[in-house]
Amino acid sequence: MEEAGISDFELLGQHAIDHWASRKRTAFGQGDLWFGTLLIDTDNSFRSGVDNSRVTVGICDWEFAGPNDPAADIAQLGCYIHLLAMSPLTTPARLVVVMAFAEALYATYFASLELPTGQDFVKSLLIMHGWEMINAATWNARQDMWCVCEGQGVRCSHIRTMVEEGAKFLRAAGSADNTEDFNWPVLDGIAWSRFLPLRSLTRA
Repeated sequence: MEEAGISDFELLGQHAIDHWASRKRTAFGQGDLWFGTLLIDTDNSFRSGVDNSRVTVGICDWEFAGPNDPAADIAQLGCYIHLLAMSPLTTPARLVVVMAFAEALYATYFASLELPTGQDFVKSLLIMHGWEMINAATWNARQDMWCVCEGQGVRCSHIRTMVEEGAKFLRAAGSADNTEDFNWPVLDGIAWSRFLPLRSLTRA
């Protein structure tokens, strides 16, 4: 974050570290949910007796599976889709598909959510979404998914914008040990926040 010019990087980084150390592992999670661990069969060619008009999605690579924060998996997968939507490599036509998928994913997830939500859940979702955005955007091994610019780390304006957006989610969450100090105005103007019914969840 410092390389991206985030003035409060130390405070935000400490909030993320504090959350990691104190997170409540009350749900089973896959632990590494992103594009590389999804298997998508568009014609169900590997399954007999299945409607070929439907898409089958599977998950692989369970190395990190186990007890985790209830918001961990949706935060990680969501941040990767978020980054894809921000990427200059995503054409307008593909962006329509990405946003439709994101809307369906979040709507289905929150509609079927049976775990207790409230402030703790929302705090975790914000912190982990923001932190994962920053991590995935600046990870050299995955940066070519977001842009074709040369260099490493915060190598261009595209990556810097992604880091800045991730930092806004961290700011919105407030400190890890206070479940009520949300800073909602920070997310004003961020299109992605429309997928997350955060204010209503804090009243659950």
